[in-house]
Amino acid sequence: MVFGLNIFFISIHVSTVFLAHEIPGISWIGNDVLRLDRDRSVAEFFNYLQTFVTVMLLGRAFVLSRQGVYLAWSLIFAFIVLDDAMLVHERVGGFLAAKLAFPTLSGLRPLDIGELMVWAAAAALLLPLLVWGFRSSTRQAAGYGALLTLIFAVLVFFGLAVDMIHIIVAPWSRLADAALAIAEDGGEMLALALACSCALLLHRRLSTRTETIAPDTIHHDRDPAPQPD
Repeated sequence: MVFGLNIFFISIHVSTVFLAHEIPGISWIGNDVLRLDRDRSVAEFFNYLQTFVTVMLLGRAFVLSRQGVYLAWSLIFAFIVLDDAMLVHERVGGFLAAKLAFPTLSGLRPLDIGELMVWAAAAALLLPLLVWGFRSSTRQAAGYGALLTLIFAVLVFFGLAVDMIHIIVAPWSRLADAALAIAEDGGEMLALALACSCALLLHRRLSTRTETIAPDTIHHDRDPAPQPD
């Protein structure tokens, strides 16, 4: 279901870009609302939704299990959705670029360098939280945490690495611009969908285990005390 919706939005984006290229007069339809690479588009709001669901499911997993790694990842994904919604790294990156006057470097704009600095600072702040999460969790919970770490690495690859390549290459080729936009934003969507699916499966597993244990506890509580001979 989650992946199906993401594929749907990616397909809509590809179709919209193709139609806008082949039939220029179609732009009046408001195709920006349907594209992955536009702020406040339908796909972007869907990304907010699936990231928020991930935050809530991981938070609930922490409540059910008391494993710190679930809380750590819940807070990290909360930071991601807040950053996307409030444009934190763009605004702070732009402020740093204006104040520090970064040079253009290998095709990267001063704004891009400022944004990279913001992400580096965020990583420095969030990494100790993640280390605490792993150290305070069981081996099994740490295994789930490692899976989320892998998914997050995929998200960073598309959100940062492909984004930087896109910025450098886009002025040279319209085809590369379109293809990298799909790779960047589509890859981010699918990585978030994977995180959401992982959080959902984890929540179901923990909820099922809790429901299985609870009746046994109630049953034992109701057992009559043994009578002395």
